[in-house]
Amino acid sequence: MADQHLLVPGKCFRRASGVVFNRSILGGTNLRVATYTPDSGLQNRRSVRTRLSDGPAAVAEDICSLILNAKASGNSTASCLGVCVAAPGPLEIPLGRFHQPPNLPGWDGFELLQALESRLDIPVFLDNDANVAALAECHLGSGKKLALDNLNMLTLETGVGHGIISGGRIVRGANG
Repeated sequence: MADQHLLVPGKCFRRASGVVFNRSILGGTNLRVATYTPDSGLQNRRSVRTRLSDGPAAVAEDICSLILNAKASGNSTASCLGVCVAAPGPLEIPLGRFHQPPNLPGWDGFELLQALESRLDIPVFLDNDANVAALAECHLGSGKKLALDNLNMLTLETGVGHGIISGGRIVRGANG
């Protein structure tokens, strides 16, 4: 199989079909993690309740534990290229610092990217959950099926988000 590109927020990597890519979603209710390969899609799905009352450091540790467990139970012949973490906003990119997130009390100023990178031995790419959802839909979902490079996505979960993809890339506002 010829090399393809694996797109993550703001990054593009060359990869062959055997590469594993971890995906992590930080939500106000649950943490969800899975591994992804182009041939098999999402696998090794895991979910735990978000321990918001224990603070951001404890939640970051839970995210790392879930990622490492999913990575360990994945395809042992494939290398893990990186981790993409989808987090609610407002989130300062590229620092991965929260700014008064309404669904994550006590997280103001917490630098999630630094907390994850200090524990994991693989690259971590962090972005707003609506942006990650829009990018994934564009490159792996309906956008791929319909050959779209431009897409708008409204997310309705604990909060409301909006991701815009133009030319296959995330469009950011003045504050991320």
